[in-house]
Amino acid sequence: IGCINVDAHFDIKQKNAISSGSPYYFALKENPQFFQGNNLVELGMHDNFNSLQDYQYLLKKKAAVIPLAKIRQCGVDKVMTEAFKIAGNKTKTIHFSLDMDSVAEAYAPGVSAPGSDGFNPAEIIRIGYLAGANPKIKIFDLVEVSPKHDLQNRTSRLAATIIVAFFTGYMQRKNRKFIRGKLLN
Repeated sequence: IGCINVDAHFDIKQKNAISSGSPYYFALKENPQFFQGNNLVELGMHDNFNSLQDYQYLLKKKAAVIPLAKIRQCGVDKVMTEAFKIAGNKTKTIHFSLDMDSVAEAYAPGVSAPGSDGFNPAEIIRIGYLAGANPKIKIFDLVEVSPKHDLQNRTSRLAATIIVAFFTGYMQRKNRKFIRGKLLN
């Protein structure tokens, strides 16, 4: 299995207890026959939210780390194409995880670790759509929506829009009559 983790954080904290900050650490540690570092793509993280120790651990495991600045430089479509290649290399399935704290706080304040920089709605919706359209994506989760921290339901509404974009992509991959968003007869 491959994985694309869209997040401001690596989620590989090396702790003895399972937490929201450690799922990929435990996946790499406990399941090497199913999940290898060379099929993990960390996408959109912020430099100031992650430790050098965690970054070095990912490099040791041969994971791909694509920070937000690189995505902005290269463009969402190009980076997602590369992420699909990495996560899908010699795997049957890609797990796509999207953490709402990867989105700038102005658009998604309802998370436990908001940041002033992050994806804008157009970028994150496009990422969701492209993931839905990829036939290897068979596991999708959208995490880190905290209604008690939300303002005017901004985070919840954006999360719902991302889910709709994902399923739009999914339906277009399933219904061959759709090609690049256009219905063909």
